[in-house]
Amino acid sequence: MRRWVLFSGLGIAALFLLHGVMNSAGAPPGYTGAPADGGKTCATSPCHTGAAPVDMPGMITFFEDTANLGTPSTQYVPGQRGRIVLSLNAPGVRGGFEIAIFDTANQPVGTFHSVQGFPSQPAGGNPNYYTHQGAYAFVNNTFITMVDWTPPTNNVGPVTIYAVINAANGNGLPSGDTIYKSSLILQPKVSSSAIPKNPIEPKIYWTSSYLQVQNPWDKAQLSIYNLQGQQLLQITLSKGIHTIPMDANHQIWIVRLQSGTKVFYRKILAVQ
Repeated sequence: MRRWVLFSGLGIAALFLLHGVMNSAGAPPGYTGAPADGGKTCATSPCHTGAAPVDMPGMITFFEDTANLGTPSTQYVPGQRGRIVLSLNAPGVRGGFEIAIFDTANQPVGTFHSVQGFPSQPAGGNPNYYTHQGAYAFVNNTFITMVDWTPPTNNVGPVTIYAVINAANGNGLPSGDTIYKSSLILQPKVSSSAIPKNPIEPKIYWTSSYLQVQNPWDKAQLSIYNLQGQQLLQITLSKGIHTIPMDANHQIWIVRLQSGTKVFYRKILAVQ
């Protein structure tokens, strides 16, 4: 399951839900691979059996401000809501995830929030762990999901995000699935006033008969997906404003604009 994004509301169609096997209602708490969990992951009987968990650096991306999702960060601002994107490029049919954040004393910190379009919930009712709500589909061997996190208002020092993604093979059994794990250390940023604000960021919106895209980057790739995970369009855009005619009526799209490591997502309701 796999990687990241921007929108109003992380290869992106993987946010769409399939109901089925593999703890589709969500994982139990305590399986993120964190030291506080004793290193346990979902690759533990009776959850999912098979190969040992696979370390996957780069599976976690953090944005310190949900209002500015253009640049990933390894810092958090105390009391300010940020966004975590989990993404994975690997073979899989459907999948799920679990995430937790601990300080250097292995104590859980902060508060998780579900992101619109990416259903998630406290794992087993434990708010210190968040997990999928319904199984997520892999599309073109890509998984992606997002969770918001608000750190404590006081500076608690470095914290570590621990996450696992289950790439299930869809056989309806716990066997043959692969668990990927990763972690990301965040350092505190003393003052929210120090957050760099980019006055120019991508703008994507629907205008009744076409999609308008304002690309602030020199060169970017635009991809559009429907809710079935099908890629409707992929083109390269130069810097500037572009109008893209689309045939749509009451359709919901996920639009992705990417330039290098910068990725921007927008969820669009297209009504003619």
